[in-house]
Amino acid sequence: MRLSREQLVTAGAVAGVLAVTLALVLLLGVSAAAYFAVAGILLALGGSMLYTWWEGRSDTSMHGMKLRLLERIKERIQRLEAELKQAEELVKTQALQEELAQVRAGLIKAGLFTVVFEVNERQLRRLTLTATELGVRRAEQKLRSTEAVALAEHSEAVERRGRSMLEDARRLKQAGFRVGVELEELERILGATPHSLSESLNRWERLKDAYVRLLKRCVDEVEYLIDAASAGGRKVGQLEERLQVLRRHLNTPEAVDELVALRSEVGAMLARPFTKLRGQLLEHLESLGRLVRSGGERVGGLRRRVEELREPAMLGELTALREECITLTSELLENMLREIEGMHEELEGFGIKRRWRRAPLPESYRSFADFSRRALRLMERLAGEYDASYAQLKVASSYPAVERLITQKLQEKGEVSAEELGVRYALEFMKRYVSMHPEAELVGEGEAARVRRR
Repeated sequence: MRLSREQLVTAGAVAGVLAVTLALVLLLGVSAAAYFAVAGILLALGGSMLYTWWEGRSDTSMHGMKLRLLERIKERIQRLEAELKQAEELVKTQALQEELAQVRAGLIKAGLFTVVFEVNERQLRRLTLTATELGVRRAEQKLRSTEAVALAEHSEAVERRGRSMLEDARRLKQAGFRVGVELEELERILGATPHSLSESLNRWERLKDAYVRLLKRCVDEVEYLIDAASAGGRKVGQLEERLQVLRRHLNTPEAVDELVALRSEVGAMLARPFTKLRGQLLEHLESLGRLVRSGGERVGGLRRRVEELREPAMLGELTALREECITLTSELLENMLREIEGMHEELEGFGIKRRWRRAPLPESYRSFADFSRRALRLMERLAGEYDASYAQLKVASSYPAVERLITQKLQEKGEVSAEELGVRYALEFMKRYVSMHPEAELVGEGEAARVRRR
């Protein structure tokens, strides 16, 4: 029978007490020895209990540390196993998985884990903390080596596939697709350096997601262009069928080629109507800008927006600007009509009534060209009336002061020229003066015109 450490300590303490008690009996007598024996036995028992508590607590703490070490290495092995399986999408990891299996087998052989890879607690209690740490450290060294190899191979594969994605994105952008944001995202993801296999796997997933978003954006853009071509009366049945097939096979190597081909074909359909409408809009806005007397900044702003659209694929945006141009032109015509009518009312206050008939605004038209022709013709007529009314109103409101100036000049030298008056609309002032002063007459024409006394 083998005694425990606690029993041996207690027995030793009691034996020591009994030996000391026997010596006291021989030296001091039975009474003193009895007191000492009782006290000594109690102290021995108390010390034994304290030692047992401390030893148990120490063993529990050590066991907990060994458990945490093994749970940590188990979790790391399982995580790396899962990552190696995920990495098989790009690289072969069979050899690395076999290395990982050897690490697992080594831990089982060392008695740290059971055959089902659970912590072997029975054996663990017999092992020291140092022995456990040594077994875990060896396993960690092999894991680091395996992960480093996996990271290098997977990162290289991601780099290679990512560069291919970038080439596709740049090709699509060059073909006219608006994928600048998606291209920048791919470049940003590919520019990051992974420091673990987990980071490399995450990088690959982000690249795939960004690439799929880029392709879907291109598909949506082609669909928009096909709709624009259809609205323009083009036959797009075959193009729509090809687009539907492309949607189902977006992850195939031929997807980018088909996207470029579809956009090119639809762009060719849109080129002629785009060029025609763009030319009509620019010509209309240029003429309108020369004729309007207020609102010219709005005309200039719209023209700049039309000039920015240079791709046939932007026919939809150009069509929207056409409607905006029609609305703006109608507003400017209405505004000029109101301003002319306002000036006519002011002229009536000076006793002047102009002969003018209001023309109707173009409300129905066959095409933009028809609208533009009718609207500009009306705007030209309105601009002439506006200028004439404005000049007449200025003359009427400022005439008393200019009349005194002409009278003064005639008294001084008998005649006065337009240049000598130094006012705007000098000829109109002189005509009005002559009509109201029979003693004066207008001779000459244009800048050479002058008023003189008869």
